[in-house]
Amino acid sequence: MENEKQEKKCCTKVWLVITFILALFAATLSTYMGLKIGVFDPRSPINQQPLVNISISKKFAKKLTYAKAQETGKPMVVLFYADWCKFCKMLAPDFNKVTKKKAFKENFAAAYVNCDVPENQDLVKEYDIHAFPTVYIVRPDGNKKQIDVQLFHEKEAVDILKSLL
Repeated sequence: MENEKQEKKCCTKVWLVITFILALFAATLSTYMGLKIGVFDPRSPINQQPLVNISISKKFAKKLTYAKAQETGKPMVVLFYADWCKFCKMLAPDFNKVTKKKAFKENFAAAYVNCDVPENQDLVKEYDIHAFPTVYIVRPDGNKKQIDVQLFHEKEAVDILKSLL
């Protein structure tokens, strides 16, 4: 009887230690993953920008459609967004700054795709968009590659884009 009590106490302690270690591992892993994508890192540019109540569709994407960008024959940089998305609103000004640079305009065409608009649903399906914002670089031959949105917070964004071609 005495051995059973001691065994039960031992099992309970082992269970508590294992639970604690797993919880610590999960917390460490989620923090690490958050830092890798810039969500939890206060130094990340995406966390230093104030959230502006903007409509990307009205402020930036007026005439920069996918079809018009495709007509240029240049590689395209396509931003898939939703107007309600907080991260899209934080990215849009930096994306717009990059697309206004002379070096960008000489080498690329920009396109904004609002994923909430019914006429863009074919593109959303083609590119398999499930998260916002999502950015692709599309070569004139149709070859496409998803790129990290953090790139648009970099000063050398255009040079980095060129290297991805």
